[in-house]
Amino acid sequence: MRKAVSFLLALALLAALVLPAAAANERRIALVIGNGSYKSAPLRNPLNDARDMAELLRRLDFEVTLLENAGQKAMEEAVRAFGAKLGRGRVGLFYYAGHGLQVDGANYLIPTDAAIGAKSELKYEAVDAGRVLDIMEEAHSELNVIILDACRDNPFSRGVRGLSGGLAEMNAPAGSIIGYATSPGKTAADGSGKNGVYTKHLLANLPTPGIPINEVFMRTRIGVSRETGEKQIPWDSSTLTRYFYLAGEGPAAPQPEARKDLADVEAQKKALEEQKSALAERQQALARERSRLESERKALEQVLAGQPKQARTDEERQALQAERERLRVEHQALDGEKARLAAQQQALEAQWEAERRRAESGSPAAPKPKQAEARPGPRGWIGLTIQEVTPEAARSVGLSEPKGALVAKVYEHDPAALAGVRPWDVVLDINGQPVRNGRDMIQIIFALGPGDEARLTLWRRGQVVVRSVVLGESRR
Repeated sequence: MRKAVSFLLALALLAALVLPAAAANERRIALVIGNGSYKSAPLRNPLNDARDMAELLRRLDFEVTLLENAGQKAMEEAVRAFGAKLGRGRVGLFYYAGHGLQVDGANYLIPTDAAIGAKSELKYEAVDAGRVLDIMEEAHSELNVIILDACRDNPFSRGVRGLSGGLAEMNAPAGSIIGYATSPGKTAADGSGKNGVYTKHLLANLPTPGIPINEVFMRTRIGVSRETGEKQIPWDSSTLTRYFYLAGEGPAAPQPEARKDLADVEAQKKALEEQKSALAERQQALARERSRLESERKALEQVLAGQPKQARTDEERQALQAERERLRVEHQALDGEKARLAAQQQALEAQWEAERRRAESGSPAAPKPKQAEARPGPRGWIGLTIQEVTPEAARSVGLSEPKGALVAKVYEHDPAALAGVRPWDVVLDINGQPVRNGRDMIQIIFALGPGDEARLTLWRRGQVVVRSVVLGESRR
């Protein structure tokens, strides 16, 4: 008798080591559907995908219902039965492989018996994916996993208008994660092997012990992206609030990488403080400049008000109007730069707060984001501010249409001023590259460094002039 008890205990211990470590009261329920036998656009992989997925999920302690080449009625009945099995303390997993379509932001899973002749018939012939999510949410399960390998091309594209291949992104219900075979609105390949590309990588990663479900989808995304040359990028949407391990428990939370020395964080904080101080000084300078412009505007208004209209020649009136327009543009440019600086300061303050929290918690510092420009090292400084060329400004400088970048202000003793660039010049070209607007000019200048030459082709009140500017080092 003792030998028998010892043998049973040994078996129990062996099972505990081999089987996935699901919680004692956690029941796992899965509904797996694979549709491939479509009349108009059959698919080769979904049946293999669904069968292999069902087999894997059974090994991972799921109670699996498998449907193959299901019609609409069978799919809807299976979804209802699936929802009835879910509930508190249970884990639900829904997997679908086959055709899927989106219409007006709603996603539909296509049964094999669907006969869709018009866009309006889709909701009566197909299964609304949103309904599956609603049923899972209403069951109040412990956790829900939805996997949709349903982003194939539109099977009705030749006969029905208004139907889009690919799926729209859906909001994951609380405690859920949704995995898509590719990005929202994009289509995925059916695959040339036994399984579709997405499901192939899912099958390889799902049984990996010790990694949470979020990591499973991340590894799958990396694998699919590499295999397809980034033509297919899987997507997921998650509202999970705990770590869930399909193939055996892992640690309570992912172990953080080696923590960086707090001195690194302090250095970043100090650099941020210096940037904030420089921004504050620049804002004060802008405030003084704005006050000066406002005084000039009021003085100009007094001059205009004090002169009799009949005493003004046409030439004087044009000169005064041009001066007023110059002040308006310069004023607008300062407002724009002030807004930009305020936004930059707000971003710096948010980064400062994030670094402070990281320093207090001892977490590793976040990597610095890459700059938009590819050029390493400091940026070049040209020493002027620009404004988009409005129709009014174009007429003032004699241009037939708005184009280029309008020089609003030239900073004294800076590179542009030393090269003879003036306010109200319009930059049309830099080093042979056309400048269509202010953004073009910023991108061209940001690609240059201190000491580089910027050869500016300018429109100056009816004539074209060229000025060569040797850039200084950026002050920002």
